Amino acid sequence: MKITLNADPGSEITINVSSSPSGARTESMGSSASGELETKKEDTELGMDYSGCLGYVEEFMGFNVPIPELEKQLLRKAAKFDDNSDQYILPYYNFSTVQHSIRKMPIFSAINIEGSPKKRKDTKKRKDQWLRDNRIDMDVQLTDDFYKYSGFDKGHMTRREDANWGGSGAVAFRNAQLTCMYTNACPQVPELNRAVFGYHGLWGQLEQIVLEQGVIEEEGKAGKICVFNGPIFVSTDPTYKDIQVPLRFFKVIVWINGKGEKKTTAFILSQEDLVDGIKFEELQYDEEFKEHQCSIPYLENITDLKFNVMSAWDTYKDRNGKAVARIKRGELESLVNENK
Repeated sequence: MKITLNADPGSEITINVSSSPSGARTESMGSSASGELETKKEDTELGMDYSGCLGYVEEFMGFNVPIPELEKQLLRKAAKFDDNSDQYILPYYNFSTVQHSIRKMPIFSAINIEGSPKKRKDTKKRKDQWLRDNRIDMDVQLTDDFYKYSGFDKGHMTRREDANWGGSGAVAFRNAQLTCMYTNACPQVPELNRAVFGYHGLWGQLEQIVLEQGVIEEEGKAGKICVFNGPIFVSTDPTYKDIQVPLRFFKVIVWINGKGEKKTTAFILSQEDLVDGIKFEELQYDEEFKEHQCSIPYLENITDLKFNVMSAWDTYKDRNGKAVARIKRGELESLVNENK
């Protein structure tokens, strides 16, 4: 079975199913309805064709914004393609990810965001369908079983809204649907995922503020930005179902201000130090997590990622010798305004 991705307005991600090859399975995994659904989902995953996905485009903004480089030790842990051990960047529509083969979640996700309303015509109702990527080992990806009854959300790294643009409403919808990949998600508690990574929290409002206030406009059209999101892995991350769950996440935004200057701002959603012996399930996430702005070098040091030329565009101002500092929404708007 081969499943291709297209822009049929009435479709979800997976359509155009061709006849099954001779080697296709003919039996269900089980007689129960849930077993049949699991089998169908696995067939869908195995049949997905990503050949039309161009992924993150480095020249999207008219100049080169390179995808982050992985330090040698981190590169060894990146999941490689089954048919090409030199390939580890997974391209989708408008974004790309790199998967951590041990943590079973993305090392980072890179997205090109188009602010023009003319390319954001998707009005279809959202319906998530989460899939594993058949280009890499299925066993290095989380599944529904991990999230089931866990209390965790599947937290998008590249947000669905960010990829939801294209030449037509149908194309934008298709692009947005493909953000529902396990290679683009980390376990996040609802207070973090829904309030912070959605539009209503400071974290989720970040890109919108930059697009609306800090980006150069050409001929009245909204600007473009590039965004990098990902978890911050540390050895002390707590474990759930044998998977270490990251407690901090980063976001890096690149934009051009009204003077044509390149700008980069990095943020971390971090957690205060935990009391020794506290149980993972007892954390008060909505009280513990805080937003911070940080310098690019600081972020590079704690992630083993290299943002290279972006360091030269860093907007972070040294605050009494600190490379990271708490920031509030009003300060965020001031930061963007002063860099217009």
